[in-house]
Amino acid sequence: MDGRTPRPQDAPARRKPKAKAPLPPAETKYTDVSSAADSVESTAFIMEQKENMIDKDVELSVVLPGDIIKSTTVHGSKPMMDLLIFLCAQYHLNPSSYTIDLLSAEQNHIKFKPNTPIGMLEVEKVILKPKMLDKKKPTPIIPEKTVRVVINFKKTQ
Repeated sequence: MDGRTPRPQDAPARRKPKAKAPLPPAETKYTDVSSAADSVESTAFIMEQKENMIDKDVELSVVLPGDIIKSTTVHGSKPMMDLLIFLCAQYHLNPSSYTIDLLSAEQNHIKFKPNTPIGMLEVEKVILKPKMLDKKKPTPIIPEKTVRVVINFKKTQ
């Protein structure tokens, strides 16, 4: 020993053994290459059609409460929740009190997510429905107008 303290690089390297790789799948499936290519092309075509619809304006008929039917045009890229807010603002309604239902040309209900652009759905009619309030929840109490009076007394009073 020459009086040096051992450095970390002088110590022998201790490594943990690597875990074994998982076994390959027992059964391999072979698919026809031409059918896979056709499905990819058809999927690409459908996606291209939907992208074209997003870039266009969509003509909608809107059913307001009281069965009043109006028509409006919105851009295809508008998300569904923005559509609710847009329609409620246009017809002077409170968006928190309404939900929207979508009907296709065949009168089928369309399910959607809040972020879905309106152009991706084949919508013909939008129905604004009032939300059903639970009877368990109390209705909000409207605050009354009050007047606050402050009286400053002198220290001797």
